[in-house]
Amino acid sequence: MDYSATTTTANRWTAGYGGGIGYPDMTPNDKKGLTYTSAPLAALIEVTGHPVAHLWITSTANDGDFFVYLEEVTPDGVSHYVTEGALRASHRAVSDPPYNGLGLPYHRSFAADVKPLPGTPVELVFDLEPTSKIFASGNRIRVTIVGADKDNNLTPKLSPPPKVSIYRNAEHASFMTLPVIRTGATPATGAMN
Repeated sequence: MDYSATTTTANRWTAGYGGGIGYPDMTPNDKKGLTYTSAPLAALIEVTGHPVAHLWITSTANDGDFFVYLEEVTPDGVSHYVTEGALRASHRAVSDPPYNGLGLPYHRSFAADVKPLPGTPVELVFDLEPTSKIFASGNRIRVTIVGADKDNNLTPKLSPPPKVSIYRNAEHASFMTLPVIRTGATPATGAMN
């Protein structure tokens, strides 16, 4: 757990109240978490909608914050922010929304729903902010998982930091679903397929 992880102070949060926006290369932040990076894409992939993270986790603490970033990595190694999602583990209970939730996980966060981590694997299911992004041919898709965003979230700092395990086996398969609506050749400049 690295409490210094951050998306910096010019991001979607600051843009919401008139501040600047301009994500830096996410690679330094990625090094503070767990990353999964695809091979170079053979063709473009268009993602439109809410990606959904499914994380099976345990922790030596009874709670924790989980941030998942979707990024695009260019051939020169620069990792560009696409979207993100976050969930405090104790608020993991999924409920039926009181509206059309589009099939996305809904967390009421009522007092009755809040439960500490049990010490055995539990699944955290949460959506990322919606996006519409064309990942270019030759680029890579990256998913990064961290436990803090120091400049934008009040994650309690524990000393020593907890040991967090993310499972990826047949019994507890962590994964992310991407709402892919199109794949194909890279479009010509100014044109969309």
